[in-house]
Amino acid sequence: MQFFTRACQFVSVCGAILLISGCASPAHVAPATKEVIQSHKTDMEGLWVAWIKPQLVSTDEGWLIPTERGEKMIQTEESLMEEFGRVCEAGGGTSTVFNDTYKKGHQNTCTATSGEFVGQIHTARKYGGVRVWIETPKTRKEEEARQRDFENKQQANGPTGWIVTEKERYRFVRLGNLNQRYVITISCNGRTIPFEDIRTIKFSTGAVKLQNGDTCNDVNTKINRIKDPLSIEVLNGTFIPFVLADENEITYPRDDYFSLSIPRYENILEIQVDDVQAWKDKPGTRLPDLSNYRILATASSIDELSELISRYEDHDPKNLIPNARKRLEQLVANRRQRLEHKNIGDQVCTDADGTVNQSTGIVVMGETRYRKVFGRSHIVGFVEAISGKKIQIRISGINFSGGGINQSLDTLSNWQGGSTLKVNSIIWDTTYNWEGC
Repeated sequence: MQFFTRACQFVSVCGAILLISGCASPAHVAPATKEVIQSHKTDMEGLWVAWIKPQLVSTDEGWLIPTERGEKMIQTEESLMEEFGRVCEAGGGTSTVFNDTYKKGHQNTCTATSGEFVGQIHTARKYGGVRVWIETPKTRKEEEARQRDFENKQQANGPTGWIVTEKERYRFVRLGNLNQRYVITISCNGRTIPFEDIRTIKFSTGAVKLQNGDTCNDVNTKINRIKDPLSIEVLNGTFIPFVLADENEITYPRDDYFSLSIPRYENILEIQVDDVQAWKDKPGTRLPDLSNYRILATASSIDELSELISRYEDHDPKNLIPNARKRLEQLVANRRQRLEHKNIGDQVCTDADGTVNQSTGIVVMGETRYRKVFGRSHIVGFVEAISGKKIQIRISGINFSGGGINQSLDTLSNWQGGSTLKVNSIIWDTTYNWEGC
């Protein structure tokens, strides 16, 4: 990439001629006339209309100067940059050309002697020719306004509404994902319609009804996601994620529904958008993932219930947390009672971390080599005596699993910090360390 300042170079012999007719340009770019320069040397919008646009052709790739690929494109770009620079300097400005070899384009920025931005011309090499566009103080203000509008829409929550399929209706609370709303527009009969202005879209006919009652019928209706003010992604044939609500109005992402293609998909008939008053003032905060929220009402594991209460205590639309807390307290009390009350002859179990030595199959100087395998041991025993909160246990079995091993052991090392536990050995331990099997 290279920055350089360019002015049109004149030689004394042809100076008078060049002042009238302009610098010589390669093919496909007509030089700016003296009249154009005098009229539009600081008016970049006027320069676009009077000199640049008449040389362009409107295509799906933008406004192009049709030209052959290869060296002709580069010559065309350079001549355009030079002519733009000459117009800029005629108005007392300075032009700075930037050649972007990575993106295959040029730009020339015109600034006044005060440093104020006057205008900028861009080129990019496309299949059909050289794409051309300009920036001006006016277009920059318009772009800033579009950027603000885009960001404001991203930060809003809605629209909300219904998706109607051949089988059922789905309630959606955001067009996008849990993190943000997508900025969507509809292209219908040449009109670009913000999605928030839509009331219904019927995919079988392409009929679009607006919030104000107007209609637009176009079987080629397109759905566009605005990724940023200069980048549009046509979503026909791809996926639009919705954040849906279940029958209990619990917000959560439906991964299975994300795979449905919006346009012409056999199951989707219609999108119905709520009246704008229903969602326009909702903030665009991150929506909580409540996909496991309903389990709060039925979870029976102390660990699972504790985790769910912690996750949803700030997002409890059905007020399930109070009852969940009571159930957790009861589960903890029941467990404590089970741990405290044991009888002689009860079978009891506990789990503990442990290691075993596994043969590597390698023998060195007559000695087998072993590797240490870390895992979890399940220990079973029977209560033989009780003294207060301690119980005497005869160990009846030890099973180790981990590192691809699942086997019964006669001995467990490093029990409770260093002891060795053997089958048929007798130990004393606190009753709280052992569950009923």
